[in-house]
Amino acid sequence: MIKKYIYLFLRYLGIEISKMSAYKANLVIYSIFSIISDLLGPFAMYVVYNVSNGIPGWSFYEILFFQGCLIFVFGFSHFAFMPMTWRTSRNIQYGIVDQMLIRPVNTLALISVSNPDVDGFASAVLGVVLMTYSAVKMNAVFSVINMIYFIVLMLCGIIFYYSFAVIITGISFIIVKSQALLEAFWTVESFAQYPFAVYSGPVVLFLTFVIPFGLAGNYPATALLKGMDSLFFFELVGITFLFLFFSIKAWDYCLSRYTSAGG
Repeated sequence: MIKKYIYLFLRYLGIEISKMSAYKANLVIYSIFSIISDLLGPFAMYVVYNVSNGIPGWSFYEILFFQGCLIFVFGFSHFAFMPMTWRTSRNIQYGIVDQMLIRPVNTLALISVSNPDVDGFASAVLGVVLMTYSAVKMNAVFSVINMIYFIVLMLCGIIFYYSFAVIITGISFIIVKSQALLEAFWTVESFAQYPFAVYSGPVVLFLTFVIPFGLAGNYPATALLKGMDSLFFFELVGITFLFLFFSIKAWDYCLSRYTSAGG
């Protein structure tokens, strides 16, 4: 079953690459602008650390590593599935989703694997580069347990982004033009671009237990660089899968309310 969806993803990715290859200049321009946009955060931190003491408890290269985590999670999510949030809304209006509903595969899985976007690949690579560069500059030596926590929490960050994409995509079946919800998502996501040391307790609780954007960068970086309590680690994993479960239930409910093309 999993092999089938991996195969489908690779097929759709091949189609997407073929489309972009027809306009190679566009692919290069989009990738360059994506990288420049992603580097604005690290550049801002570079300026901050050159004119002040920076963020308490975080060195410049630790901040750079943290932002590399965030850029990677966002970039990979955008590359693998995030475009489903706006493409599905368009496909509903054009009646394309109706065709998907009658195919002999799980509709959510099909929509998930059929929306890769090569633009996000550049961001994912940049994230890896920033993390690697920061680790080298820090002469960091990581323990095995911290590495395991880091990898698992990075995966949790991707699962969280996927869960939110599922919720927004599902709502498209009820509110065809759900772009405002996606914009609200990005607005809240902007709070996760800085370590939680700069926020008060209520904000941290909100970004941890209500809408866990901390999984996208803050907690993976903290687990690797500073260590993490085992109980809290398992709580974060539990929150991730609870959010995933909720997103699937929300999807099922929204799909049951769908009344064919046009919403």
